[in-house]
Amino acid sequence: METLSRHRIRDGLLTMVAVGMVLAGGTWLYGIPYAPMPLDQLVHHADGVVRARVARVEPELRPDGRGVLTRIHLLILDWYMPGEAGGAPTIEVVQGGGQVGPRFERPYLDAGFRPGQERVLFLRWNQRGGYWLVLGIVQGVFDIVPEGENGEEESSRLIARRTLGHAHGTEEESAAVEAMGMEHFEDCLRRHIAERNRIRVEDEEVGR
Repeated sequence: METLSRHRIRDGLLTMVAVGMVLAGGTWLYGIPYAPMPLDQLVHHADGVVRARVARVEPELRPDGRGVLTRIHLLILDWYMPGEAGGAPTIEVVQGGGQVGPRFERPYLDAGFRPGQERVLFLRWNQRGGYWLVLGIVQGVFDIVPEGENGEEESSRLIARRTLGHAHGTEEESAAVEAMGMEHFEDCLRRHIAERNRIRVEDEEVGR
């Protein structure tokens, strides 16, 4: 009976962790892939959505000395959904993990920011810290690349591509790759944003 209770407690804790990962936009838990958060859910949970180019990536030690964080400086090309810094030409995004000198740490899920990348990012605003975070770490990151970039014949058509997985920071363990034409992606994105705004206006009117 006591063993059964311990098993129930363990299973309950694992379930709580799994639910927490899904709600936070997590993709992997102990190597198990979860379905990616769809566009409408990304829009629902985001505080801002931008199309941006990575300008600088600056890893540094945390002030408390417990690990590394990386500051990603972005040149904003378009604010699809303004947030706290809506309309600003540049913003800074903070992500756990990075490299400072010989010290190296990476988060369990790594979005792999590099200067020159063009991306669509779904962002959350950290009110307490006063900075932006990427929603779900890799969930809220879409690369904008030419079609056929991976060794195939490239075309002038751009696609929005999201790669989920990178468990333990290794590309070999990547999960699904999701891609769609950039025009279709932006049409869907703007439609979901318009729907989100409509619902929020209705909720405000009901609350008056």
